[in-house]
Amino acid sequence: MVLLGVILVLLAAAAGVVLVAGTAQLTDSVDIDVLGGTLAIPPLTLLITGMIVIGLAGFATDRLIVALNNRVLRWSPQHRG
Repeated sequence: MVLLGVILVLLAAAAGVVLVAGTAQLTDSVDIDVLGGTLAIPPLTLLITGMIVIGLAGFATDRLIVALNNRVLRWSPQHRG
């Protein structure tokens, strides 16, 4: 299992390197309409922002699941000490 985890982490890191290298060469900006205005963001910035948002969403989901599991275990009469 540890070997599988290491392989998955290495594959994810390689995919991230490929994505960053692929967008670093693009010079056209991505136009995003926000609050009646337009933001022109380079693709690399958009990629890194997406990686951060996905990472934070995964972390928040993990914390929520752990909190819910702890609440269920505390409520369960089988797990009372």
